[in-house]
Amino acid sequence: MLEDTTTLGPEAVPQRTLLVDLGVDSVTAVVDEDRIWRLHLVRPGFRTTDSLGVGSPVSALRTRQGVEVLTGENQVFLTVAEACGLSFRLGGMEAMRPPALNAIADSVRVEEVLVVGCSSGGVGPA
Repeated sequence: MLEDTTTLGPEAVPQRTLLVDLGVDSVTAVVDEDRIWRLHLVRPGFRTTDSLGVGSPVSALRTRQGVEVLTGENQVFLTVAEACGLSFRLGGMEAMRPPALNAIADSVRVEEVLVVGCSSGGVGPA
């Protein structure tokens, strides 16, 4: 572990965060009740088995089955049924309501991947 601190999370609520060195890259982990409940990946060092991750264009996600567009904290996220437990935050986009998937330009890229856990699949080193 590189750092253990308190930061401001959504709606300025204090949250415990850890900066963890995973060898390939470091990630930020958010702790709740002394358990890691979410990882924030902001660099392309980790990818899904089919190469999705930070830097992937929307066009790479659009072709997957079960793509959903979501918003949270005025940000736009894509989830993909086959990438269980992962949310892909899109760069340069803000929205209070989810835009239609076909309205998002192919050139928009994933800026962050949130990992909340899943019993089947996930993300690993690139």
